[in-house]
Amino acid sequence: MNLIVNVDSTWGIGREGRLLAHLSADMRRFKHLTVGQVLVLGRKTLETFPGGRPLPDRTNIVLTRSTTLDIPGACVCRSLDELAGRLADVAPERVFAVGGASIYRLLLPFCHLAYVTRMQADLEADAWFPNLDQDPAWRLVESEPVQSGFSRIGDPNQAIDFQFCLYAQKRPADLDQWLRERGERLGLDR
Repeated sequence: MNLIVNVDSTWGIGREGRLLAHLSADMRRFKHLTVGQVLVLGRKTLETFPGGRPLPDRTNIVLTRSTTLDIPGACVCRSLDELAGRLADVAPERVFAVGGASIYRLLLPFCHLAYVTRMQADLEADAWFPNLDQDPAWRLVESEPVQSGFSRIGDPNQAIDFQFCLYAQKRPADLDQWLRERGERLGLDR
C-alpha cells in the first residue's frame, strides 16, 4: 500500500475539512499516480471531491464507521478486516491511502511509499499528517526541485513554493498479518 498527501511546512493537511491549497501541478501528479488504481479514503475526504462523488477511473473504497452509509460508485468498508478482504486480490502497489487525517494515521504503518507534496508555507492547518522526517521508520528517497504555483484556495496572488518528495518505509507492516495477530481475521481462512 502507498499513500499520497499534500502538506504545508508544519505537515498540516487541512483546515475546516478542506485542503489547504489546490495547486494545479499537485492535482496533475495526483491524477497521474492514481488513475487506474485503488483509493482508500474516509467519508469526509470523499465530500471534498468534485460533487462529493467518487473519482472516476479509479476504484474508490470509503473506510467509515457508519453502518448505514451507501455511496453509489464506491465500495464501503466498515473495518480494517473488511478493507483487507477487499484488497486481498489487489497488488499492494496499486493501493493509495488518500486521506483524511484519521485514515492516514490508521493506514500509515502498512504503507511502503509516501508521495508527499511539501509546500513551503504555513497555511494554518487544523489537521496534520505525521512528520515523516522525524519518524525513524521512514526515509526520504527522492525529492524533485522546488516549484512555485498559485492555489485556487486562499490568496490567488500569493505563489506557494512546493516540492514533490518520495518517502519509503523501511519495514511496513502487513495488514493481514497484523489483523491475524490481533485475532481480527476470525472466520477468514488466509
